[in-house]
Amino acid sequence: MFDKESLFSGLLAFYFFWFIFIGPLVFWYLFRRKLFFYAYFVAFIWWCYLWRIGIPLILLSFLGDNIFTDVIMWLSSFFTSLSVLLVFILLIMAVNFLLQGKMLQIVGILLLLPVLWLSSMESKFLFYPLIDTAHSEKFTLKKFKSINPGMTRSEVEYLIGKPHPNAGGYFAGMNGCESQTGDNGSLAQSFGLDFAWLDSAVCYDENDRVTEIKMGYVPD
Repeated sequence: MFDKESLFSGLLAFYFFWFIFIGPLVFWYLFRRKLFFYAYFVAFIWWCYLWRIGIPLILLSFLGDNIFTDVIMWLSSFFTSLSVLLVFILLIMAVNFLLQGKMLQIVGILLLLPVLWLSSMESKFLFYPLIDTAHSEKFTLKKFKSINPGMTRSEVEYLIGKPHPNAGGYFAGMNGCESQTGDNGSLAQSFGLDFAWLDSAVCYDENDRVTEIKMGYVPD
């Protein structure tokens, strides 16, 4: 009997094979329009990127807050959001084709839907970056980034609140760092999705003054 990880890896391998060898022919035959053909390969490139075939998201997340990682994360967010929107668009198209009796087009859409669902997983969601993050009521990205070295612990807690009870991540216990956020996949999972969560920490010295802050998105 396969464990969940093995089964999931097998599904990914199947869809990767479908994308490379079968997908383009199926889409060209079913739709015969360049728009769908090009959109298909955009989805394929994004799918490769997301699943670490191209650029490992887990490494990019911890390279620091700079223009390079900002651009990568923005692209990641854009295509993730696009994948989610495409799922709803394809569902509407499927209903339309069903009413017209075009069964082949419906089959093509049903083959693509699981891939789009997979491509929306484990990335930062553009419209709500904290969607799968457990955090205090006061916590926002803007407030967290405004924390400066030298601030006291009480000033930090007044600004972003105390660490969430479920806080914990890669930064916990690192050089006096205290995790502020944790994983909370229940919100997105209620819609059948699972995005990356924000791992954030504030690092203090022996006098409880801030030395630095750390953050990165974790694809769990």
